[in-house]
Amino acid sequence: TAFGNTVSTVMAVGPMGLAGFGTVTNPVTGGNSGSFNITANTVAPEGGAVISVTSSNPAVLQVPATVLLPFGGGTSVTPTYTTSPVSVATNVTITASLNGSSISKVVTVRPTDLSSVVVPTEMFPGQTVSGTVNLNGKAPAGGLVVTLSSSNASIASVPATVTVLEGQTTAAFSVVTSAT
Repeated sequence: TAFGNTVSTVMAVGPMGLAGFGTVTNPVTGGNSGSFNITANTVAPEGGAVISVTSSNPAVLQVPATVLLPFGGGTSVTPTYTTSPVSVATNVTITASLNGSSISKVVTVRPTDLSSVVVPTEMFPGQTVSGTVNLNGKAPAGGLVVTLSSSNASIASVPATVTVLEGQTTAAFSVVTSAT
């Protein structure tokens, strides 16, 4: 009260909690990494706020067990996750928890797929040259078999398949041109 005027305010006081997930790299190809953004409902107190993070399938998608929202650092933090190669698309739930407040986001981990095949643009008769298959992520356990074919095998032949070894992203193969 000052000069006969009274000013009052209402302030809500409650525990710090989580407001939501922001940007999440989704979907992601197995063997690659991504990031996700966790937003709190207020700034962190002195000393920061430790947010617990879990994955519903840690064999496929790995997250840090905790992330720190630093004091004075805003209301969001952006940790990263890593994934393992998969043979089928797999949905994994990331859950973040703080003071009894939890939020979740589903991330789809996709299988690795062929991204390109590279062969020399110029070849000569009777020559053997190298071609390369490139994947959009690491090959899963057991490797990834890529089927090859030539539009004119009597001029340039390729093997029926090439295997990209587990954990690798490329494999070489031979292209043999006919001598005539």
